[in-house]
Amino acid sequence: MENLKFAKGILRELRQKAEADGEKLLTYLIDMAYLEAGDRICAHWIGSHEYENRPGQGLRPPRKKARHAFRHGGLDDGQGATA
Repeated sequence: MENLKFAKGILRELRQKAEADGEKLLTYLIDMAYLEAGDRICAHWIGSHEYENRPGQGLRPPRKKARHAFRHGGLDDGQGATA
């Protein structure tokens, strides 16, 4: 994880230099790598904290209905009401 954070910092610096030199394509490509590094850091953090407050749940993924609710803003009880 530390290497990924380091790489993200270096990518930020490289992006600034490429942008200052007017290298649009290179700036774009470095920006994509920077964003990917940030996404991976975030995913690692979420993955390491997702189940820590669920005693007895182990590493089972959340129920499908809960995942759907998370993506769409609330639980639907089937009668149009949200919890």
